[in-house]
Amino acid sequence: MVWNKVVGNRKKRYIEKRIRKKVGVAINDYRMISQGDKILIAISGGKDSIVLLKILVDMKVFAPINFDIIPVHLKTGIIQGFEGIASWARDHLDIEIIQIDTNISR
Repeated sequence: MVWNKVVGNRKKRYIEKRIRKKVGVAINDYRMISQGDKILIAISGGKDSIVLLKILVDMKVFAPINFDIIPVHLKTGIIQGFEGIASWARDHLDIEIIQIDTNISR
């Protein structure tokens, strides 16, 4: 059982490394981020926005330029349990997700 966990962690690190590399190449090739930029990321609670947030937070540490990340979640009242994602971002990424109540579902 321990062996499966080690293999799973290796695979996870491998996938994260591949994604980080592809994002880094795209940012560089298309000059997507410049010195001092403020990047607003819409966090829906889905896998794609959470992965983007994690990758950009990881890249910020090693990037040769300084930029800010502003994660925002629009509370629609439809998605439940977003607090778990917000606390994960606080605890593991050291970033606060701004939550805006929209009253859309009412």
